[in-house]
Amino acid sequence: MKLIVRASFDYAGQHYKLDLTDPELERDCLNKGNGDYELRSVLACISLAELHTDGFAYKVVASIITEQRASL
Repeated sequence: MKLIVRASFDYAGQHYKLDLTDPELERDCLNKGNGDYELRSVLACISLAELHTDGFAYKVVASIITEQRASL
């Protein structure tokens, strides 16, 4: 069974918990093991995943930009 990394955040009075598809950050989180990891002052790119057979497209966090990553 594959572990899923999710981003949990509040925006405009709504709470979201979306799958994370940023490969680098996903790998970092999986290497740390199960748990909650807080990132501060980030920008998140929210995208729609491919259309499922049920006709729905789901939102995912495609990438997260942190201060450290922005300075590269």
